[in-house]
Amino acid sequence: MAVIIENKIPTIASIADNVTGRLGIVDRFGGMFISELTHLVGGEFGSALDTRKWLTLLANGGTVTVTGGEAIVATNTTANGAATLFTNRAGRFLSSNVNRFLGGIRLNNTGVTNNRRRWGVSDAIAGVYANGLFFELNGITPAIVSTKASVDTVVTSFNGSSPFVSDTNQHTYEIHISGGKQQFFQDSLLIHTITAATSSSIAVFALKPTFETINSGGITSNNTLILRGQALSRFGQANSRPDFYRTTANETVVLKIGAGTLRKILISNGAAGSTTIYNNTAASGEIISVLDNAVETNYDFDLDFDIGLTFVTATGTGDITFLWD
Repeated sequence: MAVIIENKIPTIASIADNVTGRLGIVDRFGGMFISELTHLVGGEFGSALDTRKWLTLLANGGTVTVTGGEAIVATNTTANGAATLFTNRAGRFLSSNVNRFLGGIRLNNTGVTNNRRRWGVSDAIAGVYANGLFFELNGITPAIVSTKASVDTVVTSFNGSSPFVSDTNQHTYEIHISGGKQQFFQDSLLIHTITAATSSSIAVFALKPTFETINSGGITSNNTLILRGQALSRFGQANSRPDFYRTTANETVVLKIGAGTLRKILISNGAAGSTTIYNNTAASGEIISVLDNAVETNYDFDLDFDIGLTFVTATGTGDITFLWD
């Protein structure tokens, strides 16, 4: 529900969401500031798991299967079964914008002792994470969890206007993520807000939708998360102005540490040789592209990377300019 608020500045008004407290601004000329959603990572499941988009970590008989447009993350019935599903790439975070995790999730029971289920976002690498924001059902106890440098902060008493309902029905879950605040919603109702008063709740903000169910203590019950479409999006466009770097030498340069966007590469005065671009903070790992330096052209990439941006020029370079943000 929205209400109109008259600001102190003449002829400027705001439309306020009385759940989130966010404002939509109408300027004195009648224009409205609107944040369109930009999809970052995740998506629907279809008829089979897309292993270029989604990765898994499985132990002791745990599985991830897809049927009828749903992904089922299951411990199965071997003792201490575990399964984690997470996206291959992280969604870039901009300090000027808010990111939103959105997912439809259903549980197959209301909780079992020695089972923990989490759903939300994390910085998972090979299924192991050090930072994350989650909804949790640990045994029969629902919780909100923030993980920073592998240390969990677990909240079971919530400050929102609505309770955390734990049942076997389908619910829609959202996490709104900014640098200073994270808000957790179930079916569009605010459950809890984390406010970073003295230090941030997480150390990494480029995050991946992540879902896990873990049995311990030797239990053999099958505890599942049943997922419909899951995605991480950004409120607003990434309208950052690019940085640039020009080279005429054979060299290896780390252009950026962390997530960003490769905008363009401009090659002039071509010379025999190559340029290799990596999604990494070193000249190794995932290769974005290998370019022929003898071809004078402009390459438009507009491609997000989630680890870093490094290039290597070899043999002959010509004159090359990189644009990224």
